[in-house]
Amino acid sequence: MTKRTAGAFFSLLLTVTLHAQTTLYDFESPAEPSSSLVDGGDGYYYGTTARGGGAGKGEIFKVDLSTGERTTFVTFNGPNGANPYGDVVFKGPFLYGTTYRGGTNDAGTVYKVDRSSGALTTITSFTGPNGGFPHAGLVVFGPDLYGTAATGGPAAAGGFGGTIFKVDPSTDFLTTVAAFGPMSQTLTDTPFSSLLVYGSYIYGVTRHSPGGFGKAFKFEPATGGLKILGFVPGDGYAGLIAVGPYLYGTTTFGCNGPGCVFRIDTATDSIVTITSLRRTIDGASPVAGLASDGSYLYGTAEEGGADGLGTVFRVDLSNYSLTTTLASFNFDNGAKPRAALLVKNGSLYGTTSGGGPNNGGVLFKLDLSTRELKTISAFNDADTGATPSSPLNIHDGFLYGTTYEGGHRGLGALYRMDLSNGKAGTVGSFNADTGGNPTGGVVALDGMLYGTTQTNGKNKSDKLTDGTVYRANPSTGQISMVTAFDQSDNTGVIPRAGLTVVGSTLYGQNSTGGGAPTRGTLFRLDPVTGAVKVVFRFIPAFQNGETPQGRFLLHGSYLYGTAYEGGALGLGSVFRFDPANETFLTLAFITGVGHSRSGLTACGSFLYGTTEGSVYKINPDTGVLTTVATLGTAGDPYPIGMSDLASDGSSVFGTTTRGGAYGHGSVFRIDAETGRLTTLASFTVSNGDAPMGGLLVDGGYVYGTTRFGGAKGGGTIFRIAIPKPRRRSAPGR
Repeated sequence: MTKRTAGAFFSLLLTVTLHAQTTLYDFESPAEPSSSLVDGGDGYYYGTTARGGGAGKGEIFKVDLSTGERTTFVTFNGPNGANPYGDVVFKGPFLYGTTYRGGTNDAGTVYKVDRSSGALTTITSFTGPNGGFPHAGLVVFGPDLYGTAATGGPAAAGGFGGTIFKVDPSTDFLTTVAAFGPMSQTLTDTPFSSLLVYGSYIYGVTRHSPGGFGKAFKFEPATGGLKILGFVPGDGYAGLIAVGPYLYGTTTFGCNGPGCVFRIDTATDSIVTITSLRRTIDGASPVAGLASDGSYLYGTAEEGGADGLGTVFRVDLSNYSLTTTLASFNFDNGAKPRAALLVKNGSLYGTTSGGGPNNGGVLFKLDLSTRELKTISAFNDADTGATPSSPLNIHDGFLYGTTYEGGHRGLGALYRMDLSNGKAGTVGSFNADTGGNPTGGVVALDGMLYGTTQTNGKNKSDKLTDGTVYRANPSTGQISMVTAFDQSDNTGVIPRAGLTVVGSTLYGQNSTGGGAPTRGTLFRLDPVTGAVKVVFRFIPAFQNGETPQGRFLLHGSYLYGTAYEGGALGLGSVFRFDPANETFLTLAFITGVGHSRSGLTACGSFLYGTTEGSVYKINPDTGVLTTVATLGTAGDPYPIGMSDLASDGSSVFGTTTRGGAYGHGSVFRIDAETGRLTTLASFTVSNGDAPMGGLLVDGGYVYGTTRFGGAKGGGTIFRIAIPKPRRRSAPGR
């Protein structure tokens, strides 16, 4: 009998079921503008966003700086590239650049765009031997274009620490012209920053080296010679600029502080630090390079300043003194600038990667004479959050869920959809006080909604902690913290799963911590007082499993859960907890393909769960665990991710984050009686990409979310009608 892979099987069934899928709501992906603005010579300035666009994989935009009018020029979709961080460059009738991910091998691309038609051509997809993951853009040197890849390189060159490559625009042929060795080699590695053409050389900086910090280098195209100039005073991502006989750059770390500005003398190749940043005064962690008007250097810091969200700073070239911060970002006017500035007509222009009215970043103008900071264009159109990653729940006629990011402060949002009319909107946004980046969804208790966050939250000392339990009022949208998890409390930290209601009490899991050598805890929470009691600690030596990540299932009088790793086989375990007497029992060790990230669902007399590549069922009375289906292929053995299953009593429903007919995930059904697996839908990016939040069955439909894709690139809420199972007729009928 011919053996079919899961992917082939999914494709076979696609034509029967695709029509049943409906997109109910589209989330918008945060744009994250990360490149500098480049003059296109046509009245527009061009830049890139690392995310956003129709597929959430980034875009090239153009903007009229006089009006702030911004339009999308090119959208990336994955196969043609993804996540462009570097600047674009113009040569002839084309615009050239790189993407950090995407392409044939998801290791990045070099592309060109016809300026008149907007048609994009992929020049090359990186494979490893020719480099991988280019973080910077390209530069023009003579008739050719040069760039760097952050990893890869020919093995014969001594390692895989990145490459310098050349593109011939007349043939679109890419050639590796130099390779960096790994950190154990003499040559430094990881060239993240953009290159600079100066005289007959091309200069650059790498991020790491055998000595710990990055090094500056120069490459001579005429001879192919690569010379390491020496250590720079830290690590960083930024390129160099030239002012007179000197080159200037920034480090993100090092310099006995939160970054600094250094100088390279091109006559002697010597490197010196000229000034160090002060976190609250000048800013911290400058990710971007510098700009100059000949008298000053201008730069941005991603962190620090009055509100900790970044600054614009200035260095006087006459004495290398830092001027008091020109501007601080406060989220409303932007947050976390990651691109170099543009100096034009007495003003500085730049972008922030976050913040602004829609938390998608802003394009700003800073008047140097008045120091007025003005937003001239905001990315994204809504604040409803992005990348929905939680299970869904129904309460009082509404479908509730959470997004991992987005919202007013970029730390996620609680949203709901009215099932009677399909209208959706934000209930409330998470922040540093309430906790951020939730993945566990919500449960209802006494008219309130409760859930967990993985990050932030403040303890009694007003210090940020590692996750919270929060309470949300669905009527007012107010979100408040019930308790914060702190390493010092030994209650565990980073709750990835949601909560489960048992009577008037909430039960949950912390994925790690709990006091050495504990690797995760089970806890009980009084929602009125916020008091937390640890009811079980996962200690690796006892082989009960460790790192619990899936939500509890209340089945009968017991709570059932899964541990992601540990146990006798190292793949995790299935366990049972009795709330009445607080006893714990390990039922089985995971034996499927990969670890178990999800919780369990009940169907008939069995409980069903997933590993990263399979579906299993377990008899809760005997603890016998059986693999029901193995999904994925040899090239992609782990397509399931961390999604919870759902059941309608006769079938079990689940998702794969990858695979399916188009490679962007699928929804499948397993008939509990026959074990037959069928595919209900495959995602195409336009209707969603990478479902991860689990499924909900209600009223003859399966509801779920995708983390990416959709009309706005930030994920979708979808609904699929459950087709009636077809039973084979008995013989003779």
